[in-house]
Amino acid sequence: FFGMAAQRGLTLRTRVLINSLVIDPVNISVAMMLSAVNKGKSFQEAFGLYRERFVPTMQNSFLFWPPAHVLNNFFVPVHLRVLGFTTGSLVWNNYLCWSMQRSNQASEQVRSAQAGAGREKQAAASVRFEYEHRPRGAGLAAAAGASPVRTPLAVSVASGSGSSSTNNKGR
Repeated sequence: FFGMAAQRGLTLRTRVLINSLVIDPVNISVAMMLSAVNKGKSFQEAFGLYRERFVPTMQNSFLFWPPAHVLNNFFVPVHLRVLGFTTGSLVWNNYLCWSMQRSNQASEQVRSAQAGAGREKQAAASVRFEYEHRPRGAGLAAAAGASPVRTPLAVSVASGSGSSSTNNKGR
């Protein structure tokens, strides 16, 4: 792109501005969406991650690429400029991979925390269910002269141990 722009007489400032405002957003958008879809995310999940990460990534792009272009065009000899841009691209692509991986890990931690909270709510609901229905059985058992007994399920869910083995001496 810069070769064609230089032949048309565009200044370095104009070329960097076009690159930062037109080309970079498209490239970053495509990279983010393809990365998320490649990791098995649905389009809706990929778009959600894109909306979450796009603005911070573009801000960092504005901090990285304009100085990289200026340094490369003013301080690197013409015959080594391709190597300069390639080195900048290598650094930038590593940053993109790192930031996407960090964001994926953060979203996975949020999902697992939400799933854990959902399991706790289910366990609490099952304890309430056992508790709410236990007085009927306990009332009948008390009328027959027997002492009320908790079921192993109610004890294991209430304790959170996950096992259904309890001491049933009361039976």
